[in-house]
Amino acid sequence: MPKAVADQEAVRVELKSCPDGFVLLRQLTYGEYLKRRDMAQTMGAKEGPDGKPAGMQVEVHSERVAFYEFGRLIIDHNLEDVDGRKLNFNDHQDIVKLDPRVASEIEKHITDMNEFQEKPWDNGQVPLHSTSAKPSKPQTETLQST
Repeated sequence: MPKAVADQEAVRVELKSCPDGFVLLRQLTYGEYLKRRDMAQTMGAKEGPDGKPAGMQVEVHSERVAFYEFGRLIIDHNLEDVDGRKLNFNDHQDIVKLDPRVASEIEKHITDMNEFQEKPWDNGQVPLHSTSAKPSKPQTETLQST
C-alpha cells in the first residue's frame, strides 16, 4: 500500500539569498495545513447603518501564517543576527528582523514542499498551447425550430 501521510523527515535547503546559510525544513501535516489555511484569512459580512448586510470584509493574516510556518517547519538552521546569536524562529522578534530576501526564499521553499502543483502534461497529456496538439475539426449543429 502506498504511504499517504506527511513525510516528517527534514530536508536541507541551501539558501541562495544568504551564502553559506541553510535551513532544515519539514513538511506540514494535513492538520497543520488546514490550520494554516484557516489562520490565513478571515471573512465576514459588513453591516450597514440600517443593520442590513452591506458587503463582505476580508482580512489577510500573512504575518501570523509566517510566524506559524517558521516556528513549526524550520527544524534547524545556521542563521545568525548581527551579534552572532543563532536566530530563534519561535521568537517573532527574530523573524521580523530577517532580510526580506532570505525570508521570502524560505517561504518559497516551504510553499514548494507543501503545495501540489501538477502540470497537465505530467500525466502524458499535451498542453493546449503545444504546437504538437492538432486542432480539432469544427463541429456544427443544425437547429430545428419546433
